[in-house]
Amino acid sequence: TAERKELLDEIGFCWGVLESAWQENYEKLKAYQEQNGHCLVSKGELDDNDRLYNWVLKQREGMKKGKLRLTAERKELLDEIEFCWDVLESARQEHYEKLKAYQEQNGHCL
Repeated sequence: TAERKELLDEIGFCWGVLESAWQENYEKLKAYQEQNGHCLVSKGELDDNDRLYNWVLKQREGMKKGKLRLTAERKELLDEIEFCWDVLESARQEHYEKLKAYQEQNGHCL
């Protein structure tokens, strides 16, 4: 009934468990990014991060396979904290930038 719903709302009952879980993980990732300067959570880095690591993988893998029903709002939130969608491409780009800086400083890539 409406009265029961109102009573549950008053005590903060969570009607959208999946949305709540996603938001909680996003907030953890955001805090991780603020502390570490990146969103590349490593498995086993900290015990508390294993769940976050798995959640991050799920976001990436789901996006690649097109299976993740990521709303535009969620993708925008992740993009705002510089979420890395492709770890290999990110690593390639980082190594390229280092090689380019080395070449500019030394005149060669050897």
